[in-house]
Amino acid sequence: MSEHPLGDKDILKWIQENEDYVSLCQTDYFDTMMKLIDSKVGNRDAHILKLRELQTMIILKTNHKQEQRLRYSKSILEGAFTPKIKNMMKVSNLEKIKKLEKEIKELDDE
Repeated sequence: MSEHPLGDKDILKWIQENEDYVSLCQTDYFDTMMKLIDSKVGNRDAHILKLRELQTMIILKTNHKQEQRLRYSKSILEGAFTPKIKNMMKVSNLEKIKKLEKEIKELDDE
């Protein structure tokens, strides 16, 4: 199984913390947007710059969270299916070996 460097509980905790951080950034983004709407011309540049920074952080954190969820899901699926697939291959290979041994024995008997 391809395990995640963090344990299951740790990665789930990290994902939740990331979601909480994105939520805070989004709240800050909308608060800043309201300040921009209500502000005089002098403060507008600072608010616009902050909006850009927050938007970038939200996008980066959201993308990273999705990547971590995919990695976590992949490791769970690999852990669930790898033993079954290995067992199926083992059974299949054993059947092939028995068939080949039977063919060899038949050739030797001729």
